[in-house]
Amino acid sequence: MNERLTTRSDYAMRLERVFRWLADHLDDTLDLARLAEVAAMSPYHFHRTYHAMQGETAAETVRRLRLHRAAVELITGELPVPRVARRAGMRLALAAARTRSPLTPTKVSGSVGVTP
Repeated sequence: MNERLTTRSDYAMRLERVFRWLADHLDDTLDLARLAEVAAMSPYHFHRTYHAMQGETAAETVRRLRLHRAAVELITGELPVPRVARRAGMRLALAAARTRSPLTPTKVSGSVGVTP
């Protein structure tokens, strides 16, 4: 096996560890240093490797995962909208969005027949 393929495979295994760790810690305050530690890399090298292999930064991945979870929670209606927003880290963003758009999470969840 050539060295480049071995390195890529090693990086993929390290990032897989990060993905599994993220799934269990999505509600935690996450920082680059902690994610790099999980991947056993320096923060600088982790950031460059992650972005090169995933096409987005780790922060963008966390944001996307939290928003996806929030969308599912809004559709199922199992949690109140403010709690869904807090879990997604969107308290301030939701407040700002309300000033610009008539579409709110409550209206979205109501439009699919779910009571918040």
